[in-house]
Amino acid sequence: MELLEENDTNTAVQIFFETTSRDILRLKLDHNCQNNLSKDERWALENLRNNDSFEIIEADKGGNISLWPKDMYCMEARRQLSNTQYYQILPSDRTLTFKTQLERLLSRAWIQGIINKKDLDFLSTSYPVVPTFYMLPKVHKSITRPPGRPIVSGIGGLYERPCIYLDYFLQPIVLGLDSYTRDSSHLIRQLEGLDVPTNTLLVTLNMEALYTNIQHDLDDLVF
Repeated sequence: MELLEENDTNTAVQIFFETTSRDILRLKLDHNCQNNLSKDERWALENLRNNDSFEIIEADKGGNISLWPKDMYCMEARRQLSNTQYYQILPSDRTLTFKTQLERLLSRAWIQGIINKKDLDFLSTSYPVVPTFYMLPKVHKSITRPPGRPIVSGIGGLYERPCIYLDYFLQPIVLGLDSYTRDSSHLIRQLEGLDVPTNTLLVTLNMEALYTNIQHDLDDLVF
């Protein structure tokens, strides 16, 4: 398996980056352009930005910006993280332990010829950061007390590159599955071309806490 075999791609990206950067620096900005906000609107935005009692964050659905009171945000975070069925407190930072385990796994894969040296270098992260937990408010469920969708941002984390690597190979396979549905619009198009017999009942299923319920113990999995 090879993720990136040619240096031409990296060279082209670098040239594009340098050329675009030079073009941006050459731009002549008009500092006398008229502001499209009134004085009161600018004052309101500045006060919101400096207001520490709110979390200004994108809503879970719809792309709207929400102002989530910080005390309610922290209360929802404590409610979720105190659920010992899904979360547990670690006595210390386990990043170095996980890093050692991943390095051993990658070394075995390289020795056995499953990945090559370039893949090994790509999949290895010398200085991983600890992923960040945050939430997006589900305002479509409640405006006054929205539940939060938990997100763990793994950018720069230990498993970011392995996830990119796996997605590179799995995505073409997943897209070819008969059960694959990209989004709601895709589902509607599929249903429009479907010959549904009379008296057929169409139902939907909502999964709650999907990712925290994924089984991680490989010994109990049946293949």
